[in-house]
Amino acid sequence: MHLTSPPDFPARLASFLGDPAFERDLEAQREQNQPAVAVLGRMHSPGVYESFGAKIRSATHEILLPMINTTPRLAQVADMQAVARTGVEVRLLLATPRLAAKIRGNAVRDEAKNRIEGWRQNARGIDNFHVRLTGRESDLWFASSACIDGRTVRLDIYDPVSQRSTQGVMVEVRSDSSSNLALAFQQLFEDAWRRARDPGPFGFLISLFQKAWLPLLVALAFAAAVIFADPTSVFVAFTGGVAAGLVSNYLPQVPHAVAVIADRLRR
Repeated sequence: MHLTSPPDFPARLASFLGDPAFERDLEAQREQNQPAVAVLGRMHSPGVYESFGAKIRSATHEILLPMINTTPRLAQVADMQAVARTGVEVRLLLATPRLAAKIRGNAVRDEAKNRIEGWRQNARGIDNFHVRLTGRESDLWFASSACIDGRTVRLDIYDPVSQRSTQGVMVEVRSDSSSNLALAFQQLFEDAWRRARDPGPFGFLISLFQKAWLPLLVALAFAAAVIFADPTSVFVAFTGGVAAGLVSNYLPQVPHAVAVIADRLRR
């Protein structure tokens, strides 16, 4: 059975409570909880950049910023640094020079290296200001967009095949709680962030170790067993290393896998 309230229910409730302002307050609260969507204009419009600084300064929790080859001399850099020093997590995801050259042309390869170094300098000495690099083009389909506190999403809409991100149209979606758009943005960004690497000279090696630690652990355990023990111990060390690695790597994913299977069975 599906129950619905009559259209004049708020007015009836206000009359019952003896509070004529109740209906107006209820409608205002309903409008406040609804996501607000605004088309801010072309990316080159002054209002797009001017309003961005205010959004950054209003952040209280996190700012997610995927970028391809954005200059580190943005006017809003000082705002990013200021909020990061107050505890807001500021995370910038940039394209590697190789990916930037693939998207924008080989002419920007050296420029991309210089800009990455510029962003590193912007983040230096600020614990909550993080920069990582991705070599995957799909990680930057939301380039020049932003998600602030999971409540405000500034989405740059453009055709990544035929347009640069700077040729897009900026749309802003705001809500008092996380909208489905904000949740999707955060998930895509988090997935890309896990794949990304630090921009420093050892960033690639650190990233490689993080991704290949399980085979390395197994190889070390096997080598130690061969050198210091008998054949039985070799087998035990090898299987134990594999089992430990698999358990630590895949056990956290079991609840999600079970939920996915259960969802499919219900369909």
